Amino acid sequence: MLAAGCAVLLCMVLPGIAAAAPGALSPIGQATGAGGLRAVAVSPDGRHVYAAAQAESRVTAYRREASGLLTPVDTETDGAGGVTSLGGALSIAVSPDGRDVVVAAGGDAAVTTFTRDAATGALTLQGCVNDGGTGGCDAGAGLGGAEGVAVSPEGNSVYVAAPADHALNVLTRNAATGDLTYAGCFKDIGAPGTCTLGEIQGLASAQQVAVAPRWTQRLRHGPRRRRRRQPPARAGWHAHAAQLHR
Repeated sequence: MLAAGCAVLLCMVLPGIAAAAPGALSPIGQATGAGGLRAVAVSPDGRHVYAAAQAESRVTAYRREASGLLTPVDTETDGAGGVTSLGGALSIAVSPDGRDVVVAAGGDAAVTTFTRDAATGALTLQGCVNDGGTGGCDAGAGLGGAEGVAVSPEGNSVYVAAPADHALNVLTRNAATGDLTYAGCFKDIGAPGTCTLGEIQGLASAQQVAVAPRWTQRLRHGPRRRRRRQPPARAGWHAHAAQLHR
């Protein structure tokens, strides 16, 4: 996540092995068009970069040149072109298959999915879910302040951390179409509101979520449990937000 208020993307390259400071970054240019920049995601094929801008409630798509420089190719803005759920865009993710771009927007308590053109990087609105199901979105609950978003490695699930509701939301994703279906949420013990999936201690003001493939460690109070690997036939994944284990 990037600090609020950034208005440009700074492109960097790693110097060669013989450089005076190994591992240092060298700026090669800037890409504008992302006021209030909060998050960036790169497509799996490395061809495009997507930026979520909170202040402008906007997602900008860039083509990544061979030099590493970025060229804007598309923008999606809240209130334009049928988009109603990008208010206060805070986080962004590209599905592992590169088909979709998913955005969490805290101002609209929403998660929005766009279909990605693999050739051009351009985005097409696919659908959205928000608290209450307004603005043409499907209904969810527990998306207040939606911030962190992650797509599971096999692409069948999307997770959204919502600090205002002290909740972690679960959505199923149709890998063929990119459609999202709200499945419910977990909330912190004693937090207001209702989450159909139950209460879990440790979700107070949860801001980010990550999905770990195969390897897992149970995050519980009490003795530390040993790390184990899922059997190949049950190749699993686990979503972690604070102390959540799936």
